[in-house]
Amino acid sequence: MDNYQRFGQIAAQFYIGVGFGLIGAIITLIIADLHYNRIDLFGTGMYFYIGFYIGNQVGIGFNGLRFLTKLGRRNEFYKYFGLSVIGMILAQVITYYSFLHIANNLSIWMAYFIGLILTLGGPMLGFNIKLINTV
Repeated sequence: MDNYQRFGQIAAQFYIGVGFGLIGAIITLIIADLHYNRIDLFGTGMYFYIGFYIGNQVGIGFNGLRFLTKLGRRNEFYKYFGLSVIGMILAQVITYYSFLHIANNLSIWMAYFIGLILTLGGPMLGFNIKLINTV
């Protein structure tokens, strides 16, 4: 696997993860709106983030399963998906730390940007950290 194919795999995971994340966020907002009479702004944001995290993981898992099936290594999916979940948890811990400590010195938009990049990058890095090197 050359560098062009590695970049294509990671870019595909990024776009599929974002796409599934946005779809998951919209679905959770619709379900929350149908289930509850009123949702305040904080509740809307929380449902959006929860749906985005779930959808992002599903998208990365979908693309990773497709890639592993193409390589003939489908039985290793759970190991790589577990690493992806660990990457997401670590990204959330770092994001929480950045909101608590860095947001005082930076603008709030920079803290949101750090949170978005880490939320997308953590699961992708967790899934691909051992996979790309072994191909």
